[in-house]
Amino acid sequence: MATVVQGGLNRLVGGAIDLNTAILLNSIVVLIISALFYLFAKFFPQAVGAFFRPQELDLQRISELGWKVILPGICGFTIVMGIPWAMSKVGALQVFLAMIFAQILFSSIWDLSVEGVPLSAKRIIGGVITLIGAIVAFI
Repeated sequence: MATVVQGGLNRLVGGAIDLNTAILLNSIVVLIISALFYLFAKFFPQAVGAFFRPQELDLQRISELGWKVILPGICGFTIVMGIPWAMSKVGALQVFLAMIFAQILFSSIWDLSVEGVPLSAKRIIGGVITLIGAIVAFI
């Protein structure tokens, strides 16, 4: 739901001002909310799960990760900028069917190559069914 609402509203706001400014405003909001959540988790670690608890900043670990540190932000920007643009060209349903198929495909590749989770017949059949749905929606 959030990606559809975000993409649709970014397209509407982008039509009123421009998409670049809409994305910049969104990014400022994300930065503020992220900073507030970070501070909340730092000062009230018991209120958040262990996954969200801030750790000490370790520049060595960050430098060892290299490009992997900035790639999620680049992917996020691409998603936030690309969804409203694509919705303006083909509509929300086609965009999100294509995204679901792409997510199934790339999450399967990720699971196999990074997490070591093998492909199963159910995963392959689900991906094919989603692809067929995306193709039918595009016709």
